[in-house]
Amino acid sequence: MKKLLIALLALTVLFALCLSACTPSTPAESSQEAPQSNAEPASEPASEPASETEPASEPEPESSEPEPESSEPEPESSEPEPESSEPEPESSDAEPVSEDTSVDEKPELQIADFISTTSAAYVAWSTGTQSTLAKGGIVGVRSMDATSVRLTAVNEGAVDGIASVLAFNRDYGKTIKSKGSYEDYAVYVIEYNDSNWHYEMTKSYAVGKATSDIKIPGDGFVVAVHKYFENYIKALDGTEKTDVFYPHGFRANSDVDSAIKTAKNVVIDGIVDKDEYPTLVWEIEPDNPICSYEQFPENDYYSTAKVYMGYDSDYLYLGVVVSSPNHSCPAVQSNASGMWQYESIQVNVTSTSPMSDYISAHWDNVIDNQATSDNVVRQYGFCVNDNDESLTFVWMGNPATTSAEYKCTRDDANQKTYYEAKIPWSEIGGGDYTISGKKGEDLGVSVSINSGSATKTFMNIYLRDGGGIIGLNDWTKVPVITLS
Repeated sequence: MKKLLIALLALTVLFALCLSACTPSTPAESSQEAPQSNAEPASEPASEPASETEPASEPEPESSEPEPESSEPEPESSEPEPESSEPEPESSDAEPVSEDTSVDEKPELQIADFISTTSAAYVAWSTGTQSTLAKGGIVGVRSMDATSVRLTAVNEGAVDGIASVLAFNRDYGKTIKSKGSYEDYAVYVIEYNDSNWHYEMTKSYAVGKATSDIKIPGDGFVVAVHKYFENYIKALDGTEKTDVFYPHGFRANSDVDSAIKTAKNVVIDGIVDKDEYPTLVWEIEPDNPICSYEQFPENDYYSTAKVYMGYDSDYLYLGVVVSSPNHSCPAVQSNASGMWQYESIQVNVTSTSPMSDYISAHWDNVIDNQATSDNVVRQYGFCVNDNDESLTFVWMGNPATTSAEYKCTRDDANQKTYYEAKIPWSEIGGGDYTISGKKGEDLGVSVSINSGSATKTFMNIYLRDGGGIIGLNDWTKVPVITLS
């Protein structure tokens, strides 16, 4: 029995030795194939374009797992494949870091919107030889012309990162604080020359040269143009000293504004008694810088005038005395619309302030007649003809008729012409824009003096910047009248 057990044990050992001799290569293959299979997948990403985020430097996906033993080599070797299906966040972020930083440091430039086409505010100019365009506010020039610069804002300061075209008058302040804000702007100072009744460029600063505060003229305006608008800068830099400038859709001077008092016992009889009218609003003469005589021959400014006003709860009262050696007006009522060519006056009345948002949106009657259609702006004519008849006409407004009481007379002996009218508040305005005749209300009133005859060229004396009558009929130029 003992010999049998020994024999069985010997056979068992012999079997084990034979088994081990038959399978010694299996563990060896296992230990070598893992690196070999890992090497092949590693070479596949390397064969992809090198620009694809360098997989070798990227943390491999298996690092997110707890590093499996070499007993599972195949899953490890197949893990790099998802690299191509993932957007490789780390390497894609790493490359543009400096670009993102630069964007933060220098924000993308924004371009300010121009003031809308129907109410576009702009600065225009004409050469000194274009006298017919210069007179009366450059009638033929529009905002999109080569001799115009459109504005994105009036009396609003520059904002970093936004390219703008800006205009400033004294309503903004005495100066533009240029330090920092206007380093990217060319700046132009335009002032009124009351010796020839024109706006002229007096100073200019190239981009980046306006390093100190820029004074806004008391009678004029400043234009600031961002360097983005190269064509505007080139055009302005190319202007001559003799060129005539003109602001459209905004005001450069408020000296024409006035306040008027209540009137009592006004009699419309063609005799303007200054005791009837509480307020002498304007003295129209060549030495008054709010008036323009540019249509008259030099040193032949033969007409002057005084304009009186008053009001009560029902009417606006107007009295005008024109001193002139000549008087001729062949018009009759059937053709009264042509009185402007002769001795007469034109009167604009607006039922809201010319500085209001409504007027700013509808100031340009050439391309937008809403203000006259709404009856917010009315334009009257008054004259005394050669037969001593008093005539009136409504050129603008809705309806084109008037219930105003008026009387006009001529005194040849004293070389004076008198115009009187009382215009009811009830026929001025429409919709939300009406006048009640109460103290504190603002409206607009402008008067221009026409001079001419069958043998003399028509000429006109008008208030600053056309007074909203001459030129483009720019309603922003109508003086603001406050009922006080």
